Amino acid sequence: MTFDRFFQKYNNQYVNWDGKYGFQCKDLFSAYNSEVVFNPNYVWGDAWQLYNSAPDKYYDKILNTPSFVPQKGDACIWKKEYGGFGHVALCLDGCTTTKLIVLGQNYPKVTKLDGNGNVLKNGSPCNVQTMSYNKVMGFLRPKKAESEMLPKEVTQNELFRSDNGAIFWHLPNTDVANKYVRDWSDTRPIQEIIPLLGNLEAQVNDLTIQRDNAVSAKNKALQSIVGLNTTIEDTRKEMSNKEITIEQCNKTIAEKSEEIEKLKNSQVTVEKIVIESVIWNGVKRLINRWTQKKNNGNIKK
Repeated sequence: MTFDRFFQKYNNQYVNWDGKYGFQCKDLFSAYNSEVVFNPNYVWGDAWQLYNSAPDKYYDKILNTPSFVPQKGDACIWKKEYGGFGHVALCLDGCTTTKLIVLGQNYPKVTKLDGNGNVLKNGSPCNVQTMSYNKVMGFLRPKKAESEMLPKEVTQNELFRSDNGAIFWHLPNTDVANKYVRDWSDTRPIQEIIPLLGNLEAQVNDLTIQRDNAVSAKNKALQSIVGLNTTIEDTRKEMSNKEITIEQCNKTIAEKSEEIEKLKNSQVTVEKIVIESVIWNGVKRLINRWTQKKNNGNIKK
């Protein structure tokens, strides 16, 4: 794997290469050591010990000096005094004699562990940071990576596959061939391989289309779910408002019924008063007539 592909794979991601102590800075180096440098062996030790424990077969070791400027792909090693375990990060383009631009993990936030090495809180994932040379011990520069041996153009020579998956369109020399390839029975003419690669590319394109369609369908489904949830919530609010309205109507009906009963009682009282008034008026008329007749002498004694 090239460094650029490695960067794309791990930037803003967590990596726990050894499966222990959470996401440490050394886990990123361990992944780099295997996937880019193609060192089949794990490099033991804390981060500060990597400078001495990294095998000379795979790395050139360069001590830190005031005039040294690391290259992209150099592993920067900090001393033990840096946090007690040191630190390791991978240099990127843009480093100068006064600053380091690196891809590292577990910085600036550091993973918190309990006394048994169990993770209490994760530190920072792999991310790009600008750091100083303070307490930097030195740098590990990978020797020519296997991927860099690939030619720029496809030739008509044999195609060989190494045990760790690297592919050579042609072999630079016999020593390199014997170093990386143990089983030669899998070699095939390049003319046979190219059509297969074309078919694989077509399959990859089809799978990519299927993946994009699946992602699109998933997003539409999520939008539908959001819409349904909104509709359900609106319906609940509407039902709640209607329940309030029904309650208000029932209250109003009760109040009006009470008013009707009061009016009915009032009507009975009015009718009684009217009847009594009519009777009284009749009595008064009779008395007046009787008085008038008496005055006129029409009433016999």
